[in-house]
Order: sequence, then C-alpha cells, then structure tokens
Amino acid sequence: AAMANAIVEAVPIHQTAEATSVNAIVRTIGGSIGTAVVAAVIAANTTPQGLPTDRAFTAAFWVCTGVGVLAIFASLALPSKRRLHDEAVATGVEDVDAQDDAVAAGMQSV
Repeated sequence: AAMANAIVEAVPIHQTAEATSVNAIVRTIGGSIGTAVVAAVIAANTTPQGLPTDRAFTAAFWVCTGVGVLAIFASLALPSKRRLHDEAVATGVEDVDAQDDAVAAGMQSV
C-alpha cells in the first residue's frame, strides 16, 4: 500500500488510474521475472538426481538479497512529497493540491 500511496501523491489527480495500472503491470512482470531468475539459479545447482542442493538455495537467497538492496537504493532516490511541493512552489504554483483539483475539474467538463 505504501507504493500505491506514493504513486497517487506523485501524479496529477487525473492520471491516478493510469499510474496505478502501470504499477500493477510492472509489479506483475517483476514478480514473473524474479521467479524465473530464482528458479534458474536453483535449477543450475542440482545433484545428479536432479534435486536442488543447499548451495542452490543459498545462491538464490543472495540473488534476492542483492535485488532487495537495489530496491532500497531505488526507493531512496524517489522524490519526497515535501521536495515535490518545494519544486512546485519554486515554479510559481502556490497550492499544488488546488491546481490538481482544477485540472481534474477541467478534464471532467471536457
């Protein structure tokens, strides 16, 4: 839910549906790719009988750990609501929420 809230706060109100949809699609594709990568790592480390070794699960764990660390750094790079507000004020927008509401109202009347 935290990612969905961050997305809703980061986009204009009239683009909320598109942004949350893209998030759902990317999350699904990421899960599929992640599962395939972990399965490949485990399948690459098997016994002659075809069973995964302990080393296979350890390697898969480290792959997941590496991805988690990358995700932490990516989340730290996301703009905060305060930074977005400060940037909007610097460009001459006095009330960001009011501007989003006005844009949404304009889109509804079209």
